[in-house]
Amino acid sequence: MILNFFAGSAAQLTGAMSNHLWQSTLFAAFVALVTLGFRKSQARIRFALWLAASIKFLIPFSLLVALGSSLATPHPATEAPPGLSATITTLTQPFSQAGATTAAKPSRVAALVALLPSALALVWVSGCIAVLFSWAVRWRRITAQIHRSSPLLEGREVDALRRIEQEHAVRKPAPFLLSPDSMEPGVFGILRPALLWPQGISAHLDDRHLEAILMHEVTHIRRRDNLTAAAHMLVEAIFWFHPLVWWLGTRLMDERERACDETVLTLGNQPGVYAESILKACRFCVESPLPCVAGVSGSNLKRRITRIMNQQLGTRLTVAGRLLLASLATAAVAVPIAIGILHPSQLPAQEPQAASIPISPDPVFDSVNIKISTGAEGESKIEMRPGYLNQTNTTLKTLIAMAYGVQEYQITGEPSWVDTDRFDIEAKWKDGPGADTAMFGAPPPPPPPPPPAGKAAVMITTEAPIGASGTPLSHGHFNAMICNLLGKTFNLKIDDVAQNLPVYELVVADSGSKLTPTPTDPAPPVAPKGKPMVTVRIGPNNNETEFILTNASADVLANLLAQQLHRQVIDKTDLKGQYNIDVHWPKDQEGFDPVAAALEDQVGLKLKASQAQVAVLQVIQVEKPSGN
Repeated sequence: MILNFFAGSAAQLTGAMSNHLWQSTLFAAFVALVTLGFRKSQARIRFALWLAASIKFLIPFSLLVALGSSLATPHPATEAPPGLSATITTLTQPFSQAGATTAAKPSRVAALVALLPSALALVWVSGCIAVLFSWAVRWRRITAQIHRSSPLLEGREVDALRRIEQEHAVRKPAPFLLSPDSMEPGVFGILRPALLWPQGISAHLDDRHLEAILMHEVTHIRRRDNLTAAAHMLVEAIFWFHPLVWWLGTRLMDERERACDETVLTLGNQPGVYAESILKACRFCVESPLPCVAGVSGSNLKRRITRIMNQQLGTRLTVAGRLLLASLATAAVAVPIAIGILHPSQLPAQEPQAASIPISPDPVFDSVNIKISTGAEGESKIEMRPGYLNQTNTTLKTLIAMAYGVQEYQITGEPSWVDTDRFDIEAKWKDGPGADTAMFGAPPPPPPPPPPAGKAAVMITTEAPIGASGTPLSHGHFNAMICNLLGKTFNLKIDDVAQNLPVYELVVADSGSKLTPTPTDPAPPVAPKGKPMVTVRIGPNNNETEFILTNASADVLANLLAQQLHRQVIDKTDLKGQYNIDVHWPKDQEGFDPVAAALEDQVGLKLKASQAQVAVLQVIQVEKPSGN
C-alpha cells in the first residue's frame, strides 16, 4: 500500500516537476537575452536579473496562475449526467470488463515504465541529500573556525570598520572576529552578519589596503549577498541535476564581486591600491569554501584585476532602461496571474464527489451481507429494487466508482486485489430523506423485458434509488450509505486530488455532425419523463459492440466513451439538444482506433488526444473484510 501511494505521488510530482523545469529554463534563457542588452550597465543590474532567474526555480508559474484563479469566480465545467449508473439491470459481459481485465495484467515493460517515476524520485532525493551533506560539512568547518575566533573590540581595523559603517549608514555594526585560521576576510552570517578577519594579515596591509578590503566587505553586508547566495544554494540543492542552475551560480558570483568592485572604486579608492589589497589578501589567505560566506577573492581573479586596473565601471541606467526593467518584472508576475483570472479553474466534468458526500454514521444500510463471489469472471450483476441492492461478482473498484460517481480510470493507488477480487454484496434499507421529485422523478417503471437471444444489454436511466416504502432517496444520501459501507467494511480511506493526465476531446469531425436530433414526439421506446435512455449491447454471436442512445446529449456519449476507453472524454462538440445515437464497431477490435473510426464514419464525431487536469481518487488505505 505504501509503495502504491508513493508511486502515485511520485508520478504526480514528476509531471509537475517537468512542467516547472521547462518553464524555469525558458525564463532563464529569456533573462540571458535581456542581460545581453544590459552588458554595459552596472553589474548590480545584471546580478538582479540572474537572481530573478534563480528565484524563478523556487516559484512555479502555476502558483501565480492559482492566485489569479482565486481572484476570479470559477466557472464549473459541463457536468456529466447525474448518476448514469443509478438503475442497472441484466448485466453480463459488460463492455468495460474486457478493458479492466487487460489492465489488471500489465506487461513487464508497462510495469517497469510505471516504476520509472518512483525511481526518478529516489534518485532526486539522493542527489538533494548529497548536496546538502556536502554543504553541511563545509558549514561545520566554518562554524568551528568561528568558535575558535575571539572578538576584537579596538585597534585600527575596528576603527576603520566603524568609520566605513558610519559613512555608509549601516544601522547595526558588524561584530569584528579575529580568527586564528588562514581563511580570507569574509562576512559570516545571514541575519546577523559578522566580519571574520584572519589573525596576522593586518601586518601586511597599510591603512589604504585595510580600508579598501573593509569597504568591500561592508558592501557585501549592505547588499545582503549572504542571503541571496543562500537562496541560490537552496535552488542548487533542489535542482542539482540541472546544469543551468550551476551556471547561474557562477554568473551570480561573478556579478556579485564585480558589483562590489564597482562600488569600492566609485567611492574614490585608487584602482592600483584596491587591486594590490586583493592580491595581498589572496597571498596570505585561502578562499571561503561557501558562497554564502562573502569574501574578497571571489570570481575570476585575473579578470577582476584587469577590470579594476582599467576602471571598467558600468554605466548607470537611463530612464528608458528603468522603465523597460520595471515592465519586464511586472509582466513576469502579472501575466500568470492574468491567465488565472481569465481562465479560472474549472470543476472537471467527472469530478469525484468525495468532498460533498458526508461520511458519517447516519446514512447506513439496515443490513449488509458481503462474501467472496464464486461466479465466473466475465459475469456480474447489479440489481436494485425498492429498499434492496444486490451486486454479485463485482470488484471493489467498481463499487468505489459507483459510490463516488467516478469512472474506474479515476481511481489510483489501490492494491491489485481491488481490481481482481470479486464480491457478492447484498444490502437492505427502509427509508431515508426523500428526494426532490422534480429532480429525480417518480419511482422507476418495472424492469424492461430481457434482451433478445444472443444479446446482453445494459439499461441505464437517471432515476433515484427507492426506499422500501417507495420513497425516492437523493443520490447524495444513497451514495453516502455506500461510502459508509466501504469505510466500515473495507476500512477504505481516500483523498481526492487532481492530476494532469491524457484525455480525449470529443469534437465534430471535418465532414460535419451526422447525429439525428430526437423527434419532438419520439416513437417508443423512450426513457421515462424525457430522460436519456442508453442501451449498450453486445451484438449477435458477441462479434459487435453497439451504443444505442435515445434522447441523449453529446456529453452522455462522452461519458460512455470514457468508460469504454478508460480515459476521460471531454465534450467539446458545442452540440446542444438531445439526439438519438447509434454507433457500433467490431468487438474483437477494442481500443481507440476502431472506436474513433466508427465515431467519425457513423456519427460525424472524432476524438482528439489532449492533456487536462483530471480529478482522481487516491486510495490511501483499504483492507479486505475480516473472514474473507
